[in-house]
Amino acid sequence: MSAVAALTVIGSFIIYSATRPRLLNRGVDPFQFVQRQIVFVIIAILAMAVVMWMDYVQLRGSAELFYAITILLLVLVLVTGAVKGGARLSFDIGPIAVQPSELAKVSTLLFLCGFLADDDVDSVPYERFIQSLFIVGVPFFLVAIEPDLGSASVLVAMVMGLLLIAGAQIKYIALITSLAIFSVFAGVVSGFVRSYQLRRITGFLNQNSDSASLQNLITQVKFAKRAVATGGFFGKGYLQGPLTNGTFIPVQFGTKFNANYGANFSQLLFDGQVFIALQARSTSLEMQRKNAALTEENIKANIYKIYYQLSASKTQLNILDANIERLNKLAHDAEIMYKNGFAEKLDVDKVNVQLNNLQTEKLKANNAVAIGYMGLKMLMGMPVKDSLVLTETINEKDLTGDVLIENQFQYALRKDFQYLTTLKKAK
Repeated sequence: MSAVAALTVIGSFIIYSATRPRLLNRGVDPFQFVQRQIVFVIIAILAMAVVMWMDYVQLRGSAELFYAITILLLVLVLVTGAVKGGARLSFDIGPIAVQPSELAKVSTLLFLCGFLADDDVDSVPYERFIQSLFIVGVPFFLVAIEPDLGSASVLVAMVMGLLLIAGAQIKYIALITSLAIFSVFAGVVSGFVRSYQLRRITGFLNQNSDSASLQNLITQVKFAKRAVATGGFFGKGYLQGPLTNGTFIPVQFGTKFNANYGANFSQLLFDGQVFIALQARSTSLEMQRKNAALTEENIKANIYKIYYQLSASKTQLNILDANIERLNKLAHDAEIMYKNGFAEKLDVDKVNVQLNNLQTEKLKANNAVAIGYMGLKMLMGMPVKDSLVLTETINEKDLTGDVLIENQFQYALRKDFQYLTTLKKAK
């Protein structure tokens, strides 16, 4: 986000630097184009906020509708779109030009993501790969015949990256890439690519040509070279460029000094660690699934333990209530016998001490039951304020009914054993 903000600010300054002299010569506000750029930035921020506010599940459910609307707009722009430079690229709505090809980049990726997410697999099968190519092929063809080969190429590159991340095999992507390069070459040879599109490359490669059709492009290339050459290493300074200010470029004749410059650049073209990471992806996903299953089993086991403790505590409370009732009657009888001279005060005190001890034990048991209920609610995902009552009891048959015979127990069926096996494979 910070990089986008920095590019936005730097771009605004560059727009002001490039358009300021021309607007001043016309006698208009030099911030005219900058203000328009800022308005576009504000609209983009609002659009970003709306998209971030929307639930991605809702976007997934509307992906087919967005895709269908985009295809309809791409067809309409071929019929009613504004013609600029020999191509129908946009709808002109007042001062705003709306390009459906830009919408196609977003809606196609959104639809393709939802399409591939329907299969919970680690890789993209060949059938799914071909179906994905048909999904992107429709907007690609409509954008290419506008013609807008730049947007079409960007769309294909984005989709290839998405398929690679989704788990498509490298050989499928390499095959499609080779076919795309061959198709571009065939389009140039067959004349499908328009001549004005090829003139940009021809003008760059033949800067000394006298062809009238290339002069405008050659002039742009020469101005670009002059802008870089006259600026030196540190440039002329902000708003000091001679080309944008319409001034003469100073030329020095003769040789004042000689200097030699050298530069070396390196570009990483292949890294085997990328393929190792792609191969480890399936193992990592399997390990996370095993970990999730182990966590679920541990939660169930803890629920069983607390349920058993609560059932045992309820039985203990019943026993304590029976003992307290018996001691209350015994204490009453001992008090009557003491008053009639048939028992000593020490006997009465012993009974009362035992009664107090049982009541203390009952209080402890009630506290343990309350804590157990809270723990059981937490593990089951219930709100603490909700009421939970256990209506069943556990008997000896329930405790011994599911005990496995030693020779029938299989460690491979335990979730923790499967998780550790997967973890060992990952290492």
